[in-house]
Parts: sequence; structure tokens; C-alpha cells
Amino acid sequence: MKKKHLLAVVLIMAIIFVGLGGINKVGTAAMLTYSFDDGHISVYSEAFSILENYGQVGTANVISNAVLNANQGWSQKGMNSIQLIEMQNAGWEICSH
Repeated sequence: MKKKHLLAVVLIMAIIFVGLGGINKVGTAAMLTYSFDDGHISVYSEAFSILENYGQVGTANVISNAVLNANQGWSQKGMNSIQLIEMQNAGWEICSH
């Protein structure tokens, strides 16, 4: 009985390894994600232009309530919807945070 159990475990592991074999074949280059939290204006005024110069994009994780309501003086230190749409049109991912 132990031999059958061992054989079953070996077969299951072999199936898993064969199935996982294609994962690393997707691409050999490393991936990097630029992710910016809270939607500060510096993401638009600094990071956006720097990454654009290098043909890169990022992800802006904004506080959606602050953008929609422009509350608590956020409009002075946070991005507005027009800036976020510009970034999205340039290939950036815009997420709610």
C-alpha cells in the first residue's frame, strides 16, 4: 500500500511540474511596476513626466473620494480628474485606493 501511495504522490508532483513548466516561458525579462499611492500632485508633476521620458507607465492609486469631492483642501495637493484622465490616456492604470 505504501508503494502505491508513493507512486501516486510522484505522479501528482510530475503532473504539477509539467503543468508549471510553461510559466517561465512567458517572458525572460524581469518586470517592474511603478505604483504611486494617494494621488499626490507630485505623481503628475514629477513621476508622470519622468516615466514618460523613458517610455514607461505606472499605476496611480488615488483616493477617489478626495478627487470626486475635492475635500479637505485636497485640490491643492492632489491630482484632479483631468490630470488622471490625461495619465490614463497615456497608458497609466488609475486605481481607487
